[in-house]
Amino acid sequence: MNASIINGAQTVTTIGNAYLNGDVGIEQLENIKVNVRFIKVDPSIEGNKDVSLNVTIANNSQNKVTGRDFVSKDPVQIALRDSVNLEEPYNYEIKRSGEVDNQSNPHHINMDDALNALVCSSFLPRNLALLKSNRGRFFESLTSPLYRGVFNPSVSSVYLINSVNLYRKCSTYLKIMEERYDNGRNKKIVIHGRLVLIARVFKANRSFLNSRTVIEIDNLPSVQEVIDSSFSRINSYISTHYPTSHMPRFFENTGKVDLVMNIERYTEQDDESSSDD
Repeated sequence: MNASIINGAQTVTTIGNAYLNGDVGIEQLENIKVNVRFIKVDPSIEGNKDVSLNVTIANNSQNKVTGRDFVSKDPVQIALRDSVNLEEPYNYEIKRSGEVDNQSNPHHINMDDALNALVCSSFLPRNLALLKSNRGRFFESLTSPLYRGVFNPSVSSVYLINSVNLYRKCSTYLKIMEERYDNGRNKKIVIHGRLVLIARVFKANRSFLNSRTVIEIDNLPSVQEVIDSSFSRINSYISTHYPTSHMPRFFENTGKVDLVMNIERYTEQDDESSSDD
């Protein structure tokens, strides 16, 4: 029959706790009546694959919930979780309540880790700007092109693990960079431009991203040189062309993120313009 409860967790939990706590006995529970609605779904019919997710979302419309709360029911996430969990000792937690501190367990990956790493590995300016300004947009609809552009069947367990590990290595180095500067523009570029700096590391390591096996954490590509050179170029360009820009807003603008993601192209154009003059 393969039946499952897709809405009603609070009711089931309340009844279970009442019994376990000794507040009610079996005899009393036998007399309890709970309204139940059965929905029969034929998974072989096209369009029925996501019906449980859609029913859950529709029945929670009165509550303050978002797509992020339903990620654990997404078949793509479930398949990715199961695949990652086979790559011992790694595990991928898709339920919000199950998240733990990944600093104490470097082999634990949560939804935020996955979103950050996959967006950076996409190199897409629009997604990088949106992740900086409003990351919740990615989960507004689990069937939207935005969400499916990040989480889809093409994302393998190996790709996710390697991407997350490289993202974390970049983040660690960027923390060190922050300490180099006072609260001036340099520090603000490091803080607010971190996603762009990390994405440029990913872009410089395409062969690593295409690896067919999980790379040991100690064997990850070096990130310092790419981050340092990227920071130098971006800092110089902003100082010359956008000296009064507000850095948080700058890195939330798709056009400007595209500019600094492809800074070499724009600096070459400037050099050509200067030579023409």
